[in-house]
Amino acid sequence: MVVIIVALLSISAIAQGLDVIEYYFQAKTLSRYSVVPKNIVFLAASIARIYAVFLHCSLLAFAWIAALEMLLSEAALLISYWIYRRSFPQWKFKSAHGNRLLKESWPLVLASLLVMIYMRTDQIMLGMLTNNKVVGYYSAAVRLSEIWYIVPTLICSSVMPRLLNCFNTDKALYYARIQLLYNYLVLISMTLALATVVVSRPVVVLAFGHDYLPAAGILTIHIWTGVFVFIGVLGGQQLIHENLVKIELQRAFLGAIVNLGLNVLLIPRYGGIGSACATLVAQAAASYFSDAFNRRTRHLFRMKTYALSGLWLLQGRYR
Repeated sequence: MVVIIVALLSISAIAQGLDVIEYYFQAKTLSRYSVVPKNIVFLAASIARIYAVFLHCSLLAFAWIAALEMLLSEAALLISYWIYRRSFPQWKFKSAHGNRLLKESWPLVLASLLVMIYMRTDQIMLGMLTNNKVVGYYSAAVRLSEIWYIVPTLICSSVMPRLLNCFNTDKALYYARIQLLYNYLVLISMTLALATVVVSRPVVVLAFGHDYLPAAGILTIHIWTGVFVFIGVLGGQQLIHENLVKIELQRAFLGAIVNLGLNVLLIPRYGGIGSACATLVAQAAASYFSDAFNRRTRHLFRMKTYALSGLWLLQGRYR
């Protein structure tokens, strides 16, 4: 069954090449053409998963749902493109252009891989150093914490193409608007974190049942990772705009090292709580503190510090 599930998810992932249509709409600040159809597919897939749970379906059924969700999402993008352009894409491969993109993007590819690894290292090490019950509590908390990570991605994908035009024409306006975006991302993420801390216990019980109540303590710590994820998403976009993509790889490498080291130190003594602390510190190191040690990114550190300090609220700089 494992081979079939891997094959299903791998084959359906091939269709994700059509995600270039989504980037096309983002570049034209027409995200509604991609967000609306993909959200419709996501909603339908979520209903299908709930139905499958009530029917006590096998793991293979959930794999089919996930595969169909990916395929239908890409088909929805293709339909949106046709609605907008009244024609289907007629793309041609240009090797010179492809090679240039690969040379520019390879640090981002490796950085994304490192981030994916170190954001999941904690669960692997928990399984090695504790037991499956602790892993279950931690996984439940992470599920509830990471549900908000889509928010900064959606905001940045809608706003950053316009800001790129500002960067090329009026840098002062560009940095003013980037600062405003940092401010509001911090405000949103901290509001979500505080609200989650307050309602963590009932939310965990509602989502997973009383047996998972120990996950609430882990959630109250892990949720603060979102603050640095929010500013990290915007910081990553800013590095691309300013042609500093190799620094993104350095930040991801730092996060991986810090996360691994702290997990080794904290998990044996504190279990899931220790792993949540390790993830929080690693994300803060990669997305925030690392900018202070490089003169080319020190302006990012100052902007993030100003947003995190909340001084802009006192000074009334909301626009």
